[in-house]
Amino acid sequence: MSDIKLDEIHSMLKEKLTYQQIADHYGVNQGTIYNMIKREKQKRFQLPSRKAKEIIKQFEITDPPVDLKAIDKHEGFKLFFNKLPNNISGIIESNKKEKNIFINSDHAPTRQRFSLGHELGHHFLNHFEDGEHKDTTTIFRKEDEVLEIDREANRFASELLMPAVLVKKQIALAHRELDPELLEQMASTFEVSTIALTYRLQNLGFELL
Repeated sequence: MSDIKLDEIHSMLKEKLTYQQIADHYGVNQGTIYNMIKREKQKRFQLPSRKAKEIIKQFEITDPPVDLKAIDKHEGFKLFFNKLPNNISGIIESNKKEKNIFINSDHAPTRQRFSLGHELGHHFLNHFEDGEHKDTTTIFRKEDEVLEIDREANRFASELLMPAVLVKKQIALAHRELDPELLEQMASTFEVSTIALTYRLQNLGFELL
């Protein structure tokens, strides 16, 4: 199995080869190829959350809201809040001379924060070494309608803006049921939208009243 390379497997899949054909090529059973791809997907799925947790630890973040501007500055980005086309939520550009992030100033403050977290996700997840990437408002749609790199940046932003440990801490300190009023209070504390927080809570296994 040591001779099997994932990049070769992905190339074969792009050429429309089946798992069985790839397995025959390497002289292994189909399950071996399937499990390699599955493990890679699981590892990649967990990467954004793991990376965000590293940033939270690095910046010693212990209370909400998370200071995204401080992280942005530490990473050497210039941050601009400009009027952009309404379908553009944010832009990240990086080259040898400068590193910039542009956020649509016409969008709601909570959306601007999520967009900034999303752009930082692209940076920390090494999606782009050089060049420019524009994020449209499609990043706020359902996951199956979004590009893989944007799904990863969304997961990073969600963990960074609403760290699991801090979300659970806030709920524990409230000493009450997770009702709409508490949801609003927590959204205000984390400076996120109630929709973003609702998704986050559901992903963490909480049930809303």
